[in-house]
Amino acid sequence: MNILEIENLKFIYPSAGRPAIEGFSLSAKKGDFIVLCGSSGCGKSTLLKLIDYIVKPAGEISGAINFCGKSITDYTNFELSQKIGFVMQSPDLQIVTDKVWHELAFGLESLGYKSDIIKKKCAEISAFFGIENWYNKNVSELSGGQKQLLCLASVMVMQPEILLLDEPTSQLDPIAASEFLSILSKINKELGTTIILSEHRLEEILPVSDKVIVMDKGRIISSGTVFEVGKKLKEQNNIYFDAMPCAMKIWASVESESNCPITVNEGKDFLNEYFKNHLPNETEFSRNSVLPGNMVINVKELHYKYENQTFDIINGVNFSAYSGELFCILGGNGVGKTTFLRLLSGVIADYSGDISVSGKISMLPQNPKTLFLKNTVYEDLKDALISQKINADKYDDMIADAAKLCRISEVLDRHPYDLSGGEQQRVALAKVLLFSPDILLLDEPTKGFDVIFKRQFAQILSDLKNSGVLIVMVSHDVEFCAEYADRCGMFFNGEIISVSKTKDFFYSNGFYTTSANRIARDFNKTIITTDELISFAGGKIPKYRLEESKVHTPSINYPQPKMTLPLWRKILSGFFGAVALSLLVFASKSENLAEELGDFSVSSADVKKLFLYGAVLIAVIFIAFLTNVKEITLKTKRRDFDKNLSARSKVSTLIVLLLIPLTIYLSIFCFGVKNYYITALILIVECSAPFVIKFENRKPSAREIAIIASLCAIGIAGRSVFYMLPQFKPVMAIVIISGIALGGEVGFLVGSVTMFVSNMLYGQGPWTPFQMFAMGIIGFLAGILYKKGIIGRGRLTLAVFGFISAVVIYGGIMNPVAAIVWANQNLNREMLISYYLSGFPFDVVHGVSTALFIWFAADSFFEKTDRIKLKYGFIN
Repeated sequence: MNILEIENLKFIYPSAGRPAIEGFSLSAKKGDFIVLCGSSGCGKSTLLKLIDYIVKPAGEISGAINFCGKSITDYTNFELSQKIGFVMQSPDLQIVTDKVWHELAFGLESLGYKSDIIKKKCAEISAFFGIENWYNKNVSELSGGQKQLLCLASVMVMQPEILLLDEPTSQLDPIAASEFLSILSKINKELGTTIILSEHRLEEILPVSDKVIVMDKGRIISSGTVFEVGKKLKEQNNIYFDAMPCAMKIWASVESESNCPITVNEGKDFLNEYFKNHLPNETEFSRNSVLPGNMVINVKELHYKYENQTFDIINGVNFSAYSGELFCILGGNGVGKTTFLRLLSGVIADYSGDISVSGKISMLPQNPKTLFLKNTVYEDLKDALISQKINADKYDDMIADAAKLCRISEVLDRHPYDLSGGEQQRVALAKVLLFSPDILLLDEPTKGFDVIFKRQFAQILSDLKNSGVLIVMVSHDVEFCAEYADRCGMFFNGEIISVSKTKDFFYSNGFYTTSANRIARDFNKTIITTDELISFAGGKIPKYRLEESKVHTPSINYPQPKMTLPLWRKILSGFFGAVALSLLVFASKSENLAEELGDFSVSSADVKKLFLYGAVLIAVIFIAFLTNVKEITLKTKRRDFDKNLSARSKVSTLIVLLLIPLTIYLSIFCFGVKNYYITALILIVECSAPFVIKFENRKPSAREIAIIASLCAIGIAGRSVFYMLPQFKPVMAIVIISGIALGGEVGFLVGSVTMFVSNMLYGQGPWTPFQMFAMGIIGFLAGILYKKGIIGRGRLTLAVFGFISAVVIYGGIMNPVAAIVWANQNLNREMLISYYLSGFPFDVVHGVSTALFIWFAADSFFEKTDRIKLKYGFIN
C-alpha cells in the first residue's frame, strides 16, 4: 500500500489569478526519496504545505490527499504532527527555543511525552546526528549548517513517517549542504523514512533519489527516475535540463551508447570510456580578463566584533575592487561574509581600520523580506522611486521595465510575503536596481533562483558591469561564481585569505570548486564550467530560447479606504466641533466643585457644569453621525456578510449586556468589593464565553489564537509604555480595532483579558472586574455596530466613536465604581453627580487619546489583520 496518494489536486490562493496547483497526482511508497524541482513559483512549497495539512494555506482546494489509506482531513493535528515532519527553508523561522537540547525536546513536550522518555529520545537522536558536542550550546552560537541540522533533528526526534523539506540547503555553503544531504540519505536508507524534498541544487541530491518530479505552473511536466526525467527534458529541449547534474549534461551533449552518468565519479568513468574512441578538444580554456576600471572600494586592516563576542568576526580585512567588475566572495557559513558587506554598506561601523568608497551603494540583503514595506509588489517598487523624488510620470514605465527585467510582472499585485522564496529574491533585486547604484552589494542573491532566471540574472549583472557598476557578491553558488565572476576571494577566519582571477581560483581549489572541474581535472585542470567541459569533449552546447514574462498593467488589490464627505457635512461637523470645544473651555472656567467630596453636596454651579458636559457629549454625537460615511468596500478585505446577528451573536450579546452586569451587581452587594478576586475569576469565565460560543462548531487554529493573543499583548504593552500618563492610553483604540477587524466576541475578549493581565502587573485589584467589563463591552459593541453597518472603518468615524466610548461607556461605568470602591456609605444622587463631574476631565483625556491612537494606527492595524484573514482564511 502507498503511504501517500495525491489524486487530481487543485489549489487556488485567495484572489489569485490562476491555480497554484492544478491536476497534480502522485503516489509514494514507504521509504521513497522524491525530489520536487522546477522554476520559482511553480508550486513546490504550496504542495508541501498541503501535504502537511496543519500548515496548509487558505484557499480553494479540490482533489484528494490520502495518507496511509485515509484522507488527510480525517487526521487530527495531534496525529499529523507525529506522522509528518516539515523542515523549512530558513532555520531561523523554525527554531523557537534558546538551547539546542530545548529545541530537541520542544516537539516531544508539546506531544505530552514524559521527561524520562524525552531525555532518552533526545540522547538517541543526538548520537544519530552526531551533535553531542553542541547539545548544551545556545542556538545563537550555531552556524547556518548546524541550525539546519538542528531543525532536521528536532523533527526526526518525533520519528515521522514522512519528512517534507522545502529547499533546506538554499542557505548552506557547499560543504555544509553536502553534509546535510548525506544525513538525509542516511535517514532514508537506515530508518526507512519517506522523504519529499523541493530543491534547486540537484547535483548531489538526484543520485540518491528514487523519483524526480519537475513542475511548471502547478503541473507535472515530467516525472520518473533521474535518467527518465533527464532524457525527457533533453528530448523536449527544455531549458530546465540545465538544472540536471554536470555529468548528465556532458553525456547528453555527445553521441554515446553508454549509460547516463549522474555523479562526479560516473562522469569521470564516462569520459575515460568516451575518450578511448574520441579525441578531446585540447584548446586552452581561458577567459577574457576584464580591464580594471577605477578603484571604487579600498579597505585596509578592517576590524569588527559584536558586543557579545570576545573575538573579532572581521579580523584585519584588506580588500580592493574596481568599477565594472563582478567580485565574488565565497566561504563557509558564519565566517563573516555578510558582516563584511554590512560594513561596506555603512549599516554597521567598524571599530578599527579604513573603508574608502566612491559612489552610491545599494545592498540586496540575504533576507529579502527586510526590504518589503508595502502591501503589494507594485507599491514596494513605487516606494523606492518616491524616496528618490523621481518624477511621478515616470513611475509606471520604470516599474514596468524593472518588472520585465526581473521576471516579476505577473506578481505586481501580490503581497511580497505571499511569494515564493525565488520570487521574493527577484522582487528585492528589482527594488535595489531602481536605485541605480554605482556599487551593488549582493548577499546570496541566487538563493531560490531557478536555472532559467540565473541566466537572465547573469545578463543583468553583465549589463550593469558594462555601465561601470561594481558588483560585490557573497555566494555559496560555486557554479554561478565560476561561470560569471571576474575575480573571487575566499573568506576565512574573519579575513579574505586569497584573491585571484576566477579560473585560477577554482582550479587551484580541491573542495571549493565546481563539479565540472572535479570531473575534468584528470584530463584538463583549467576547465571549471560545464560548457567548457562540453566543448572539451566535442559536444554541442544547447541553445535555449528564453521566454520573457509578458508585462501587464498592474492591478492593485489593496487600495486604501476612501471617504467622501459632502461639503455641508464638513461645515456642520466643524460647527459642532467648535461648539464642543467652547463648552469644554467654558466649563473649565466655571466654579469648582465642593472642595471636599466627602460631603457630596451639589451646588447650582455643579448642576450647570453637568449640563455643560452633557452638551459636549451631544455635540460629539452629532459629529459622529455627520462623519459616519460608507467607505469603499474592499473586495479582498471585507467579504459580503449578513447584517443580521446570528443566534450565537445574540447569546453573546445577552452574556455581555445582562449576565456580566448582573455578576458585578451581585459581587458588590453579596460578596463585597474586598473579594474582587472571586468576581474577577467569574468574569474571566464569562468573558471567554462569547469567544467559545463563536467557535462552537469548530476548533480555532493556532494562528487564530496567536493573533488574538498578540492583540492582547500589544494592549498590555501599550498600557505599560504610557503608564506614567494618567488616562492617556492606547488600550481602548486597540480593543475597538480588534472588535471591528475580528468580530465583537474577539473585541470583548481582547478588552477584558488586556485589563485583567495588566492589572495583575500593576496591582489595581478592586478595579479589575469593572475595568474588564467596561473595556470588553466597548470592543464588543464596536464589532456588533460594524457588522450591523451602523459605523464604518473610516479613521474619523472611529476616532469619534472612540471618544464617545471613553467618555460615555468607560467613564459611565468607572465613575460610579469609584464611588462604590472609595465611599463608605450608600450611593446617592449627589455622590454620583460629584464623581461624574470630577471624573469628566479625565474621561475627556482618555477619549482624546483613544481618538488620536485610532487616527494614527487604525489603518495599519486593519491592513495587517485584513491580510492575515485573507491569507489564512479565518475569523470571517
